[in-house]
Amino acid sequence: MKKTLIALSIAMASSVAASADERPTMEAFLGADASLHNNDYNIDTTVGGDLGLSYNVSDDWALEAWYSLADGDVSRSSEEADVQNVSLNALRYLTEGQRRTFFTFGLSELMIDPENSNQRDNMTVDVGLGFKEYFDNNFIFRGDLIGRFFEDNSGAFTVDPTVRFSLGYVFGRKSTSVAAAAPVVAEAPKEVVAVAPAPAPAAPVDSDNDGVYDADDKCPDTGSTLKVDETGCPITLTETVKIDLNINFPNNSDEVLAQYLPEIQAVAEFMGQYEGTVVEIKGYTDDRGAASYNQQLSERRARMVAGILTSRYGISADRVKSVGFGEADPIATNATSEGRAANRRVVAEVSTSVQKTEVK
Repeated sequence: MKKTLIALSIAMASSVAASADERPTMEAFLGADASLHNNDYNIDTTVGGDLGLSYNVSDDWALEAWYSLADGDVSRSSEEADVQNVSLNALRYLTEGQRRTFFTFGLSELMIDPENSNQRDNMTVDVGLGFKEYFDNNFIFRGDLIGRFFEDNSGAFTVDPTVRFSLGYVFGRKSTSVAAAAPVVAEAPKEVVAVAPAPAPAAPVDSDNDGVYDADDKCPDTGSTLKVDETGCPITLTETVKIDLNINFPNNSDEVLAQYLPEIQAVAEFMGQYEGTVVEIKGYTDDRGAASYNQQLSERRARMVAGILTSRYGISADRVKSVGFGEADPIATNATSEGRAANRRVVAEVSTSVQKTEVK
């Protein structure tokens, strides 16, 4: 059984699931524990060192392997013993955020090797509770309270309590916290105020009632509701009009959900109204997974949206560009599932300048 547990530990440490957009992260731990042993072991309380590996196979679950080694004293004797423990367990997260509490369960093999007698092995069923405190530099502080259950020599079930504290490091997670981008507010066009000409010394005439006397009016018959400049011609302002596109995607998918088709149609109608416009479709992913894979996935997402604009809504292909940026420029933190969902996106902005006649 000892060989089986060690082999499973090595297998779990060497496997990496990289097929999804958010692949599992690995955590490595170094710590110390104190264990209170049952009288059947004939061993006093031990304090030892621990090594651990953990894979987060999803947002809620992890698989773990632990090895501990301690020197123990044989009860009522000057003899010492090596005390080793190899364990495999599953971890279920109970909370999210920088501090995560969890519940664990699994199997352990306890090996006691006294100096002058035969080694004793015993299998236990382990149940525990604990917490992890994550820091932005990828380090972790962790605490565990574990109960190791087994059948003693009298046939009754008993438990050995163990307390463990450890420091860990996360592999495969970005260490920089990302704040949500502040919205960009477009500056309103500045109003141009017409300057009225100086009054003529003689009795002036303003036939079109635009505020400019006929002698200086270069645009006769201007409507009285329009603002004019000093020559009597209508004032036109350059105004920027635009439309934005924002689409989110499921995990490891380039499928455009039906709920976003009206947004794509609105962009197509805008481009149909302003024929000189060109749109650049930008695709993104969150930071979980290989950077090369995320780059390809972001490009596929951008091409899918560009293809809908051209094939479904008839926008000319030379007016539509698509580009992928992978996991760059996140708009939310990748430490939570909500933040990662926000970062799996395609965005676009179409804008143009139009001439608008000012009214009074």
